Amino acid sequence: MGWDAFGLPAENAAIDRGVLPDEWTRKNIQNMRKQLRDDMKLSFDWTREIATCNPNYYRWTQWLFIKLFEAGLAYKRLAEVNWDPVDKTVLANELVDAEGRSWRSGALVEKRAMRQWFFRTLAYSESLKEGLGEIRGQQWRDVIQMQEGWIGPNDGFVVEFDLVFHSTDKEHQGERLAVFTKQPGLAAAGAISFVAVGPQSIFWNERFRFPQNICGVNGSRKLVVTSSCSSLGKLSVQPAASCHPWPERLNISAKHLLTGTYIPLVYDPELHSSVGYETVIELGTPDICNRHRELSRFLDLPPPECQIDLTSPAETDNELRIRIKRSPLPEFNGLNLREATALAVSKLKGSEYRLYRCSRYRKDWSVSRQRYWATPIPLIYCPNCGTVPVPEEDLPVELPPLKVPLKRGDVPLKENTEWRHTTCPRCGSPAEREVDTLDTFVDSSWYYLRFLDPTNSKEICSRDNAHKHIPVDIYIGGIEHAIRHLFYARFIAHFLHRELGLLPCQEPFRRFLPVGLVMGRTFRSPVTGQYFPAQDIDKDSSGNARAKATGEAVVESWEKMSKSKLNGVDPSEVFARYGVELTRLTMLASVGPHAARQWNEGEILRGVKKWQSRLWNLIGQIIEFSNDPSILWPSADRTDYLVADKDFLQTYAHIVKQVHHHYGESFVLSAVIANLQKLTSILLKHSRVGERCMSSRTYLKALADLIVMLHPLAPLFTCELWRGFSLALCSAPSEALHYLQAAPDWHYHLQRDVMEQRFPRAMGQG
Repeated sequence: MGWDAFGLPAENAAIDRGVLPDEWTRKNIQNMRKQLRDDMKLSFDWTREIATCNPNYYRWTQWLFIKLFEAGLAYKRLAEVNWDPVDKTVLANELVDAEGRSWRSGALVEKRAMRQWFFRTLAYSESLKEGLGEIRGQQWRDVIQMQEGWIGPNDGFVVEFDLVFHSTDKEHQGERLAVFTKQPGLAAAGAISFVAVGPQSIFWNERFRFPQNICGVNGSRKLVVTSSCSSLGKLSVQPAASCHPWPERLNISAKHLLTGTYIPLVYDPELHSSVGYETVIELGTPDICNRHRELSRFLDLPPPECQIDLTSPAETDNELRIRIKRSPLPEFNGLNLREATALAVSKLKGSEYRLYRCSRYRKDWSVSRQRYWATPIPLIYCPNCGTVPVPEEDLPVELPPLKVPLKRGDVPLKENTEWRHTTCPRCGSPAEREVDTLDTFVDSSWYYLRFLDPTNSKEICSRDNAHKHIPVDIYIGGIEHAIRHLFYARFIAHFLHRELGLLPCQEPFRRFLPVGLVMGRTFRSPVTGQYFPAQDIDKDSSGNARAKATGEAVVESWEKMSKSKLNGVDPSEVFARYGVELTRLTMLASVGPHAARQWNEGEILRGVKKWQSRLWNLIGQIIEFSNDPSILWPSADRTDYLVADKDFLQTYAHIVKQVHHHYGESFVLSAVIANLQKLTSILLKHSRVGERCMSSRTYLKALADLIVMLHPLAPLFTCELWRGFSLALCSAPSEALHYLQAAPDWHYHLQRDVMEQRFPRAMGQG
């Protein structure tokens, strides 16, 4: 058992209650541990218990970050981010709904430009795509398609340029610019004269413009002719710089990957994108594109260093038709675009992820968060040495204890100067710690590895343990994990395998079983997006939900149970009303594991309760008959009336086979319950023959099979059923017991508990 204990929900809940996040989290862990272990009687291996908020766990999350940083896979750059004004933190794109609201707070999300830490997941696109071939199969169902959709088509390349900011502001020096292109050979050969950014780009900002352009000074020699509908067809001549919007050169250059020459960044108002702000960038190739040629001339940009020509006007494939005539890098001379791409990939392979194949529709994983209750990023900023990782022997970098509870908007890591100020581990100069914390998906992306070695203080997991037990046999998780969490866990596993050799394989899971969401009734304000708990809601005369305090009409719906939506159900209250076993069977009945389920204490619960009563009746009848000294027990002298009942035998065998299939293959436990309910009905029908059923060994074995097959789903209930069943049979005469146990298909030991019994075999399994 592990506790994914860091994150916004715990921090916000602590703020709302005026307690410390650490105190609130550990109290909840203690309570949930009691519910799982003591109330639900779940048999986890508690010696392997982990919690992501424990320093001895997040020490290794920090170690993992440092390894990614050292490999060039963790980097910081300026990015436009989704800012939640209520929770005051950055949100991944996937955490913003179709209405532009935060999935947690319900607030309208703002766009802000901030320097953020990212993991370079795009660089692993090919590896992650190829890895799906290793796990493809019926067992993964449509999860493979979900992963393929998330990775996207690897339809081009990302080329990363170092940026040079020509202003005196050093804040952004060292930034990189990632540009998607289908022709990286042109970029490598030097056939580009500019890099264009569009209106949505974060670089279209006053900080990166020349002062004369901001002030509207005519910095261009060009004049343009304009017309207006209101001027009755008259033409006017204006300076180009006074027309808005209009292209302009920015105060930034991109450094060529191989030659080191500077390539200007320009603003192109006509450059738009339908796939996201970060892809509103393109390489200017005036020798190929007329529009680029016009833009280059308009801005007086120097021609590209590389010249290209057309080999054959009849050739329609640009990769073959366009050839590099003369490049500052002679090895590109005479190559067509396809050959130039291959050479560029070869030259830049392993060069700090400067060039890699990926999809235009995806972005790198943003891991920066601006909240307290999360793993601190283990980096130090030194004015002399730059960004320096914390030495491994100094890990973990622990969260500084809070003296008072947090309030909304607090930034305790930034404000805690004693914690923030430190010394550089390289030169000893005064330095500062990184004050951002990590996305909680980083904590949970590798937890499966820690379960193998939870107390290891020297390494994240011993290589022997990892090579012995990885891949994981089966990963059971919510359907929402089929995309993001699975993708992140696979990325980390590929890194640990490829770069560190810690894992024996790149795919961490043999099988993934997505479990549908448990839905709770939710109440939300249509104006503010605020969620209300059920106890704060009344129904008016028309049955519409309204907030008790204000009378405001609220939107009632079914959504995933979560703390943020205030629609959870306390398990302890349900156990108190119905008992653990009835609750458990109700959760498993009616729907398959992949389907969402609405928690509704109604018809399903009543049906399961009725089924439990029927099972009690079957055992009660056996006990009643066993107390009758005149009862006829199974004997070689008596005919087992069910042996000749082919319909019963076929149905019985089919049920056992189906139960095996659904337990071991499909995991559709609702189908297990349906089959066991069917067998219960059949046995009830035969129990109506009265004491005659007691003389049938087939009947008694089918009843024993029923109890044992139900045991994994209702262990407490079946322990009581088995006790009554075994005591009744043990009261039989010794010759009847011997006859029962001598049968080749009778595998039960009546003196042992139900959990020690062998599971029934389907016909033909022996």
